Parts: sequence; C-alpha cells; structure tokens
Amino acid sequence: MGEGNIWRPFMDQGIAAWAALMARGPVSPDLMAQWKQFLDKWIASWGKALEQAMGTEAFAQALGRYLEQWTAVQATAQKASADMAQALGMPSRAQLSNVVRQVTDMEERIEVLTDQVGALTSRIESLIHGSIPPRTQSRAKGKKRR
Repeated sequence: MGEGNIWRPFMDQGIAAWAALMARGPVSPDLMAQWKQFLDKWIASWGKALEQAMGTEAFAQALGRYLEQWTAVQATAQKASADMAQALGMPSRAQLSNVVRQVTDMEERIEVLTDQVGALTSRIESLIHGSIPPRTQSRAKGKKRR
C-alpha cells in the first residue's frame, strides 16, 4: 500500500458505516441513540483502520522520513536564529542561560543575607531592650564567625 493510499481504508469504512445507518430507513424517535451508535461504529472503524495503517512498514518508513526532515528543519531554523541574533548583537541562548543562572544564584545569596540581617537585627533589638544576656566570648580563638 503506497503512502497516498494509507487513508483510503479509513474513508471506505466510514462511508460504509454511514451507508449502513442510512439503509435502516427513517430516523427513529430516539435520534440520540442512533447517533451514538453511528459514532461508536465510526470510531471503531477509524481505530481499526489506523491500527492497520500504522502497523505497516510503509507507515514506519514515512514517519521515519518525516521525523528526519523535521529534525533537519529544526536544526537549520535554530542555527539561522542564532546567526541572526549574533548579527544583531543580541546574546546567544547559552549566554542568556548563563545570566539566568547567575541571577538565580544572586537571589539565593540575597535571601540568605536577608535572613542573616533579620536575625542580627532581632538580636540587637533584644540586647538593647535587655531581654537576653549578651553572648559570652566562649568561642575558640581563630575560629571564623558566620
């Protein structure tokens, strides 16, 4: 079965299901039940046809060619985009990613510093108001304070 004929069984089965529904005669008062039955048969027909078509070697080869072409187009578009950005003096994707990483690192450091300043401010206020005794000099000499 050629690539162009892959869809033919789908259409044939759908038309056959429609013809069978119309051959029954006039529409019954229970139109919704008939419609549901038609849709169920239509979906089953399409499912069967798709399963058959997608299980063929021709479909696998066509899909493989499509994916190869898409990958080539995507790579070409990415390179063209990077070249245009460079020509316009804009930063590359890697440079932007690096800046984002640096900004994120700085935000984390600022958050830590903010917490430390808050803790120190609370400690100073407590010392001023006399609610806690001052720290003693029990730390070993040469040890760094954080």
